[in-house]
Amino acid sequence: VMVPPILVTGHAATGKTLVVRGVLKELGLKHAYINAVETATPRQLFEEVLNQLYDHRPSATNGFAPLMRCNDAALFLHLLAHKPLSLC
Repeated sequence: VMVPPILVTGHAATGKTLVVRGVLKELGLKHAYINAVETATPRQLFEEVLNQLYDHRPSATNGFAPLMRCNDAALFLHLLAHKPLSLC
């Protein structure tokens, strides 16, 4: 099930993240959490979303590399719609 993007805004420390994560988990929906303040470039955003959706954790064993490099929106949308061949 593809859920449309959700943007939640509001004052700091009011429970936004806790509530949204709880609802998505309860519904069993795959999701990614991105802190916009910590994301400086589109590439960082795309790669972090893909890492989370495909349960990839950059670590010493994989050279702290992302699941795959993703520099543009067209590739990102393609990868969201189609599981990357390297993961098949």
